[in-house]
Amino acid sequence: MPRAFISYRRDDAASDAARIAQALRVALSKEDVFFDTSSIEAGTQWPNVIRLALAEASTVIVVIGPQWLTAGANEWGCRRIDQENDWVRNEVKVALDDSKKTLIPVLVGNAKMPPASALPACLGNLPDVQKIDIRRDYWEHDIALLIKKVCPASCGYPGAAPEALEMTWDKMTPELQDAFALAASAARREGKKIVSTRLLFAALKRLHTDRIDEVLALIPVDAMPDTIPADITADREALAQMDLVSSCVRSSLGHFDSVAIGSLSGEDIFVDIARHGSGDSVQKLRTHGVNEKRIDEIVVQLGWNVKSRAEQDGGGQRATRPESKWPSWLQPLTLLRSALPVAGATPRRWAK
Repeated sequence: MPRAFISYRRDDAASDAARIAQALRVALSKEDVFFDTSSIEAGTQWPNVIRLALAEASTVIVVIGPQWLTAGANEWGCRRIDQENDWVRNEVKVALDDSKKTLIPVLVGNAKMPPASALPACLGNLPDVQKIDIRRDYWEHDIALLIKKVCPASCGYPGAAPEALEMTWDKMTPELQDAFALAASAARREGKKIVSTRLLFAALKRLHTDRIDEVLALIPVDAMPDTIPADITADREALAQMDLVSSCVRSSLGHFDSVAIGSLSGEDIFVDIARHGSGDSVQKLRTHGVNEKRIDEIVVQLGWNVKSRAEQDGGGQRATRPESKWPSWLQPLTLLRSALPVAGATPRRWAK
């Protein structure tokens, strides 16, 4: 399983980095995505934990916002990135110098890639690395591209839309198949090639099977997207024209592919995404009070047999990564190698 390390500046793109980390944890696991504010336990020596996580990472994602170069500059114009002890500088340098690591610059907030002339000499090759732009209006599409880059087919996570849907297509009820076809038709109307969570929810709302109507009656109207217009019809040929499905949909399909289930219905996938998703459509539910606890209450109230992932999934052991070479600025941390702490209080991270 790949391990991803999120590098960012707190006074530049902290909220974007946190959102990216959450989306990657849906695709991989919490343990396989290192994000400093949620991956370091209170009382640990955070510099050592960060060094270890970076050394063991197979992918380093550098989140670059508009103030990435200039954040933290002092009154004399001295930039943090020009200092040899700057954490972000060293994180990027390690990724550039280690041929076994994949470096992915992720630009947020309409940021531009800095030219080599604006960077310290040790980071001069950064502009040559293929970047990914995460745009606010195309979040689900762009984050899906990042997930596909971080998590190749070898990690067992669904890839492009046809493959993702094929895994569970035979399990789906005809109504759910129609919902995906309707969502794909709506995406095609919008000129997009991704079945987003928003469009899938809108398609389920439009088809309004009895059981979906039951759950929607218990959710605030404003928590759901607008219904797909009546003049759009479900066209299964549109599915073949889709490149991707959203990270939330991909995660849910991957989950249901791995568990024993007789048939997969619209309410199954809606409840699963509402419980475990992290995209815009799920955040909209959250802002209207529809969190995981509320979803569980609705399931119990309706008498549905839709178990949570924790109830369905069995534990398993993760493969260990081979030893990696430690760059000169990373000190060997043999005692910490046994495990990375993954939960706890937010640590202080100086000049990050």
